[in-house]
Amino acid sequence: MLANTSWPTDGIGVGDTLAILFLNAGRRIELIRAFRTAFDVLGVKGRIVTTDIQELAPALHESDFSCLLPHTSDPKFVDRLKDLCLREQVKLIIPLIDPDLAVLASQKDQIEATGTRVLVSPPDTVAMCGDKLRTAAFLTKHGISAPRVLSLDQAR
Repeated sequence: MLANTSWPTDGIGVGDTLAILFLNAGRRIELIRAFRTAFDVLGVKGRIVTTDIQELAPALHESDFSCLLPHTSDPKFVDRLKDLCLREQVKLIIPLIDPDLAVLASQKDQIEATGTRVLVSPPDTVAMCGDKLRTAAFLTKHGISAPRVLSLDQAR
């Protein structure tokens, strides 16, 4: 099934391993287990890499390789992430917390220069989705039902 897709398995030959990195995995043990099960069911030789900013994050213990990375606000974050991707031959980064999205979106080209894809929307989309008023306006403009947005005075 995956052999017929062009993403994220392109560049992976027979016998190669698909390494997926879950950024800031935290407590998402069931997600890690679900990907491991999917690898098994699909017959994909896969490795799961997890990161977090805290050594007590439970999901770090469910992966094949784990490490601590600095917070995304740290100036060293992108370089450390790129080094990890190169060292572990990561093919795909899946971010798991919202605060990481803006940094990954703005640095996507730099990170993807390592050969690793980043599962993130463009910076303008990330910014819009982080603003409830802008998101509601966008949805309404495109004819998509959205909750009614009230000002504080209207809500009172």
